[in-house]
Amino acid sequence: MIYTAINTFSEKAEKSMWNTNLKNGVIDSIPLIYFFQIFTPKCERRYIGIATSKVRLYQAYRNNVQRIFEGKQKRGNGPLTRDGRPQKRSNLEYRRVHLFLAVAVENKWPIIHTAIENGTKDEVKARELVLIEELNSDLNSRFGQPRQGWLIEEYADLKSKVIAGEI
Repeated sequence: MIYTAINTFSEKAEKSMWNTNLKNGVIDSIPLIYFFQIFTPKCERRYIGIATSKVRLYQAYRNNVQRIFEGKQKRGNGPLTRDGRPQKRSNLEYRRVHLFLAVAVENKWPIIHTAIENGTKDEVKARELVLIEELNSDLNSRFGQPRQGWLIEEYADLKSKVIAGEI
């Protein structure tokens, strides 16, 4: 069993969430594009992203899933920063990909995470937009559409909707 309690997360779980694969010839120490495939019982969900560091490729999503299971917001520990300013929206909200990864881990749905190609920083940014459309990456926000973030307090409700195939 991965979890000992609903909000407890073990080191073993972190290592067993999913493997990160490198497509033949892709180097993980230079900018790259990665592809998440999450297989729900109803369909495949997809996400394209870019990484310019190994931490982004191997740890960032695992850390966010861990924070979800601990009931914590994406970054920080409350509505205010250390210097008393309000947290930015991006520090409070998770993205759809985080929701689907957390639900997939919790329900032991298959996740494939693959680094698929390298390029310069500018090349991978441009190529990411093309691949989002080409690979029908439905968990990415589309250019010109509002970002679809969610707060940690919404996780239980959203999780049930993901499991039911409603979102």
